Amino acid sequence: MNSVVSFDQQKISYKTIGDKHNTPLVLIPGFAVDHTLWGDFLAQLVEKYYVILIDHRGTGVNIAIPFPSDMTILVNDIVAVLNAEKLKSAHIIGHSMGGYIAQYFAHYNSAMVRSLVLMSTYNQSFSNQTWGYKSLIEFINRGIDRKTLIINSMPWLYSSNYMNNEQHCLEHIKRMEDREFPPSVQTILSQINLINNFDAAYFSDKLKMTTMLIGSDEDRIIPENIFINLLEYYLMPN
Repeated sequence: MNSVVSFDQQKISYKTIGDKHNTPLVLIPGFAVDHTLWGDFLAQLVEKYYVILIDHRGTGVNIAIPFPSDMTILVNDIVAVLNAEKLKSAHIIGHSMGGYIAQYFAHYNSAMVRSLVLMSTYNQSFSNQTWGYKSLIEFINRGIDRKTLIINSMPWLYSSNYMNNEQHCLEHIKRMEDREFPPSVQTILSQINLINNFDAAYFSDKLKMTTMLIGSDEDRIIPENIFINLLEYYLMPN
């Protein structure tokens, strides 16, 4: 495990995998998750890339640091990590909320982005997502236990094909219950606040780096019509 002192003197820990001589790749996780949930995806990436795994404040190995209300703090933490690794630039991958952070990173630090990959994400908050998270807040405010929260979140996280496989569902519940670094209620609430107030639409059509967008017609959080809108933003002429 590596660490760096960020701009505000907070010690930020992060993990690297692979040969440092390979092309650097930064993975930015989404809502309520950390570096441990990238799964088997990593085994293929490390064959060609030097993978840098980010844990946001309030998550993973940085769970003791409060999650911020300002997106730029998370952006500056990634800058600090790249500087600590003596890297001028890297490929940036962001999943879900991590895609929100990746867009802000690309906006403020375009020279540090070799390419941008946005997975299951959007460029601003929208009603389906906002109300989904509001329902989660209601459960939290009523003191619902962690397992019940996990089970109730699954229908708006996963496709019907996934949910039809009972074994998949049971494995997911166990995996989430057994996590090494479960996020606190405060972190979850702070992340929801960040998500519900997110807006990159005013600059996303101006990002000039090579960008790949990855979506799915079975994505429950970022449905197909919303993803198509995102494609249109990024296809706009600069």
